[in-house]
Amino acid sequence: MPEPHRYKDPTLQNHLASRYVLGKMQGRAKLRFEKLITLNQVMARRVKQWEIKVHELERLNEPELNLSLPKNAVDKLIQQKQNDTSLTNSTSSETTPSEGTFMKFKKQIWLYRLIAVIGILSTFLLGNAFFN
Repeated sequence: MPEPHRYKDPTLQNHLASRYVLGKMQGRAKLRFEKLITLNQVMARRVKQWEIKVHELERLNEPELNLSLPKNAVDKLIQQKQNDTSLTNSTSSETTPSEGTFMKFKKQIWLYRLIAVIGILSTFLLGNAFFN
């Protein structure tokens, strides 16, 4: 069965291959494309190229592990990190959280009072305008 000429366009080949590799193809379109890959070697090569590109991009995002450190050094680094976080937590607990929360509320209370006054005045003015 001869394939349509539209699959010979490199732009379309790239578009279809990229959508397939990125998982954007679904349902019957995906099944048709998988069948096309088995029949068309050029399309199969395009898919392979896109798989390589995506794999390279994924490798860029992987965190690098320093496997050259011995196990004891890794344990020491973990212990240091835990000690550092416990020190920062202990210094922040010296000032009680309620003091910080109360001061923040005290600074913002004028805003809540203003909103309440505006609400009362607008209710009064609208009530007078409505019933007079």
